Amino acid sequence: MTKTQLLLISRKYGTFIALLLIIAIFASTTDGIFLSARNLSNLSRQTVVIGNIAIGMTMVILMGGIDLSVGSLVGLGGIMVAVFTTRLHWHPAVAIAATLLLAGVLPGFINGYISEKYRFHPFVTTLGVMTIARGATLLISPVSMSVGETIKFIGQYNIPKPVTLIILSISFFLYAAITIYAAVHRSRYEKTTVQLSKLIIPVAAAAVFFSLLGWVFLSYRGMPFMVLIFALIVTASHFLLTQTRTGRYMYAIGGNNQAARLSGINVMSTWTFAFILTGVLAAFSGIMLAGRLGGATPTAGNAYELSVIAAVVIGGTSLMGGVGNIMGTLIGIFILGVLTNGMSLWGLSSYVQMCVQGIVIVLAVILDSVTKNIRV
Repeated sequence: MTKTQLLLISRKYGTFIALLLIIAIFASTTDGIFLSARNLSNLSRQTVVIGNIAIGMTMVILMGGIDLSVGSLVGLGGIMVAVFTTRLHWHPAVAIAATLLLAGVLPGFINGYISEKYRFHPFVTTLGVMTIARGATLLISPVSMSVGETIKFIGQYNIPKPVTLIILSISFFLYAAITIYAAVHRSRYEKTTVQLSKLIIPVAAAAVFFSLLGWVFLSYRGMPFMVLIFALIVTASHFLLTQTRTGRYMYAIGGNNQAARLSGINVMSTWTFAFILTGVLAAFSGIMLAGRLGGATPTAGNAYELSVIAAVVIGGTSLMGGVGNIMGTLIGIFILGVLTNGMSLWGLSSYVQMCVQGIVIVLAVILDSVTKNIRV
């Protein structure tokens, strides 16, 4: 096998192989605690908060941008929904909508519109919004606050086991049906025969994946409601990037911003949309985090932007733009979550965990730099 072939394999499957190796290491060194259904269920809750934001950040980085304000928007979202539900006693639906608008849409619009309108690098714009959002959070409430029961429901509720089984079964059969339909449709379009290997492998992998999810959730308390919401967000975002004109525009802008502009793509609207979506997901993560913890704290989300960017980069999205996908980011999210969870089980301090995560990020950037000119 040549060096180029090895690099191709590393770029395409490297993060997934790394995830399996990391899981194997922690599984063999924690006396079965890591692979317990309780730990894996809690791990899924922990990764959802970062995961939501990383989905939006993928689109921003895909276009060659960056958003440093997401961590502060998590804190702002949590505090605002707490104020609306416990101090002002608003209806939960109204409180959530107002929070997403004020702590998500508005900051996201400012980040996207100003950076594109005045051709500022989003690093500068989002840094300013990050500072404003954190200051506003502390002004609204410098101390922790409780949240309404509906918000706690979002973060703490577990879907009953029979319903969990139904959801997982339907999800698997939908995935299998879509995979088969896509393969048949492609073969008719290309006037070729359907290769069974390209059908059996993904369907079998999905069967294993959904079986593992079933074992984890059915062995503990059922699927966390947060996980179901995250799965829907991942599915919708994947569809947006792969099946819509907006997704194609994002790839084009990241590949060559000027060429995309000259070809008639509305860079302003696409750019701003990506930042608004990221802001909304960050604010919603703040709501979910407050619900999971049973209260909101003004320091919530500190340094989350670093973990989010790390997950996106580890997942294969290039910081130069134009390369990346939601599935890769999903693996990056799991790698960071598994690392943090496993090292905590080892009893390592948070400082050591930060060092290890930093090393992983550097390795991911090096891999991206080495393989960026290779075509898979």
